[in-house]
Amino acid sequence: NSSKDIPYYFSEDDQKLYFGSSRNDVYTSARYPLNDMFIKLYAVAVKGGSSQMVNSAGMEFAHFSKTNDAIIFQDHKGSVESAYRKHAVSSVTRDIWLYKIKPTNYIK
Repeated sequence: NSSKDIPYYFSEDDQKLYFGSSRNDVYTSARYPLNDMFIKLYAVAVKGGSSQMVNSAGMEFAHFSKTNDAIIFQDHKGSVESAYRKHAVSSVTRDIWLYKIKPTNYIK
């Protein structure tokens, strides 16, 4: 069921669709599995097939760099903060992150 999947964008070669989903996390995750709390990044071939988890860090609105070596995304820390509040400052306010794939590194 793809009702909770949120499409983000197509790959540069139009062969994959990247989307966010609140599907189950990897078994090693220590996060509490609340629905819609941590949106994982997935990819699926445009022609169909099984989806593959790209990252389980909780990436909203993720987008790869043109060189495919980094992903820029918005995090989601809590379920009570409105996504539409601007200039909010709280412990659950969303932040913009850059995830460098190799070597693995998160930059706020």
